[in-house]
Amino acid sequence: MSQSVSLLFGVHAHQPVGNFPEVLEDAHIRCYKPFLHVVHRYPDFKFAVHFSGWLLDYLFEHHPEDMKLLRAMVKRGQVELFSAGDTEPVLATIPNRDRIGQLETFSKKLSRKLGQRPQGAWLTERVWESTVIPALADCGINYVIVDDYHFLCAGKTKAELKKFGIWPETYQWVYEKGWLEQFIQGALSSSRITTSHYCDYHASEKSRGIIYLPTTSYIEMNEWTLPAEQANRYADLIQQAKASGAYEHNKPFLRGGIWKNFFSRYPESNWMHKRMLSLSQRFALLPGKQQSARIREKLYASQANDAYWHGLFGGLYLPHLRRAVFNNIVELEAMLDLIVPRPAIYKEDTDLDGVEEIYLNNRMLQVISKLDGTASICEFDAYKLKHNFGDTLRRQEEHYYRKIKCDIPNLQRQSESGIASAHDRLSFKHQINSADLEGGMNAQTLFIESINDHSMIYQLESKQDSCIKFQTEFNGYKINKKIELIENQLLITYTSKSRIEANLKTELNLAMPSCDGVGGKYVIDELVLGGFGQRIDLMGFTNILLEDSTLRGKLLLTVTCESKFEAMPFYSVSQSEGGFEKIMQAVKLVLVWPYVPEQLTITLTAIELNEAA
Repeated sequence: MSQSVSLLFGVHAHQPVGNFPEVLEDAHIRCYKPFLHVVHRYPDFKFAVHFSGWLLDYLFEHHPEDMKLLRAMVKRGQVELFSAGDTEPVLATIPNRDRIGQLETFSKKLSRKLGQRPQGAWLTERVWESTVIPALADCGINYVIVDDYHFLCAGKTKAELKKFGIWPETYQWVYEKGWLEQFIQGALSSSRITTSHYCDYHASEKSRGIIYLPTTSYIEMNEWTLPAEQANRYADLIQQAKASGAYEHNKPFLRGGIWKNFFSRYPESNWMHKRMLSLSQRFALLPGKQQSARIREKLYASQANDAYWHGLFGGLYLPHLRRAVFNNIVELEAMLDLIVPRPAIYKEDTDLDGVEEIYLNNRMLQVISKLDGTASICEFDAYKLKHNFGDTLRRQEEHYYRKIKCDIPNLQRQSESGIASAHDRLSFKHQINSADLEGGMNAQTLFIESINDHSMIYQLESKQDSCIKFQTEFNGYKINKKIELIENQLLITYTSKSRIEANLKTELNLAMPSCDGVGGKYVIDELVLGGFGQRIDLMGFTNILLEDSTLRGKLLLTVTCESKFEAMPFYSVSQSEGGFEKIMQAVKLVLVWPYVPEQLTITLTAIELNEAA
């Protein structure tokens, strides 16, 4: 007789914390809802499912009838639930205490909402690192799902492994053309196939031995973690191996980087991550009674993985995903400050890059300046608005820029038959030119000065409870720069002993949540000049209001000496499931004076929409 086969069928559904409601609704209509309705019609078809915590909460709130189907399938023993970190963090990148907390939070949520405590877990982005094992074991997790690639990298051969999997490409193919229903019917009618739960298979089958998996993820992820030049070399190596027919044989040895390399590749990702870790430590030091569920919720939301990396989808390049992380970081920090206040001013090397930062904060605002000689501001937080105006992204070379520049004829073609891997799909969502791919590696910070188009290099002069003072020199003249917070105002004051005949320029890069959408606009004396996606040029400038409906707030910019004013959008080019696209990362404001005044003050005032300007 033919040997019977146990079919372990599992699905994973996830949406990033902070994703747009319309995206969630579209995903539900075209994916989650039809899937649940199809499998519900086949009670004998056993399968496993993982809905990430934030998505599960959304579905219970907005689509309770569909969640009743899921609960019913759990109750009748059809569905096995998989756990994970509640906000879908990469477990290897958060402290062990938070791994346990995230896993326990989600497992308890599944038990409470759906009546089953999971025994297995979905490993976010299949990032395997042996350091996560103790937390999984402590939370009663007996197994996780990884790729065959993980085992190949540990020395196993394809003959020892079986892999069955597809990438369901479209709603039409899977649901309208009936692939899923046909698959289920075929599995149930087979005399050889038995659908099973992972937990039952794990309990009934014997181990095939011991193996120690290396730190890795799926093979495409290992390419994405590499800097552009190295990623291109890696891609060339893969292509050469495929062309020679040696790829499958040598695949285990063609490895790229590891997930944590994203912190090395992107300083903005590293900054978010280290800010989060610092707040996690502050939370852990609180007495148990002060570790409220609300504070813990903000901490865990700041650990959601999607905004920390970039691969097939926009990830780090998507301002609304980074904003969701920083919203939680800023709100969490304000909560912790109410319990254990910080000094008004202090220094530390937050991001561990060997350069200290200086923090200046009051109950309403915070600025952080990296002591790298620029005296610029890398983070500008408004606590009432729960927003970091310094949450911008520099433009840097990406490995897929080579694909754009090569003008491959079939870039915009889409597969019309079968299922194409989403990893190989290429198209353009926006018109992109060479200028969009330029820009160097400079951080897009606030108050970057130059004099006669030469960058100004500052030394830290002093720090007091209310201000930070820097000093530089130009042609024998000393120029002072003072950063000060007064209530909801950030004041930057430049002083010199006499007027200096030289062009002074300062640049501000501001994260405005509406970006180039309809919710952002420039206003002077109630006159709307245009949106954030437009270029604005003014002479004799003294003040302007940046109104943002998504922010539910405004920024008022004023200067004490008339200047030339330029405003323009700053874009980056990224890769997403939908193709290559330009994304607005910041509002770039440039102020220019034909001389250096004896005293000049620039003020940024953060205003809630219900306040008067």
